[in-house]
Amino acid sequence: KGHTYLLDSFLSLAKRFNNIKLVIVGDGKERNALENITLSHGMKDRIIFLGHRNDVERILDALDIAVFPSLDEGFPNTIVEYMAMGKPVVATDVGGIPEVVINEETGILVQPKNTAQLTEAIEKLINDKELRNKMGISGRDRVKSFFDIDKKVGELERFFNCR
Repeated sequence: KGHTYLLDSFLSLAKRFNNIKLVIVGDGKERNALENITLSHGMKDRIIFLGHRNDVERILDALDIAVFPSLDEGFPNTIVEYMAMGKPVVATDVGGIPEVVINEETGILVQPKNTAQLTEAIEKLINDKELRNKMGISGRDRVKSFFDIDKKVGELERFFNCR
């Protein structure tokens, strides 16, 4: 999923920003290796592994920026969830992500495996609260307009009733 690039980016950012933390939600085959990197850099208190959670909405509420360093992605449901909560997104420009994230409007798209671009995008949002808020609002509006399940069901019902 590209989490090693996110860790590299965070380690660089952590040198300049003493108050940032990285929260990783979910489990996967990379988790042990990522936790070992975290420990070897003395970042146990700043990089938090939550594992699989069923209370993601509660967690999202506490976060400022959503970062998805995916190397490949189908339709990014998780990104839609973050955007619905008004969170700006930094994500890689792969798979279905650009269908959801509008670069420089609802978030920032970067090239996969590009730690420098990832770091720059995250830093841009760290430094600009107004931009984070603007992108978060734009993302929430986009989700309501294009990805709301009730709206889509209604559109399908109207489509099939016309035939």
